[in-house]
Amino acid sequence: MRGTIKKDGSSWFILFDVGIDPITGKRKQKKKGVFRQKKRPRNI
Repeated sequence: MRGTIKKDGSSWFILFDVGIDPITGKRKQKKKGVFRQKKRPRNI
């Protein structure tokens, strides 16, 4: 599973790929959590 840590304003979240949509062929992504510090999402 690939993912990245991104910042949205003053909080951080994890954005990761969950697969490919069989109809459109596009990547499906999921956003997980809102964290105040960057080190918190790295531990998940």
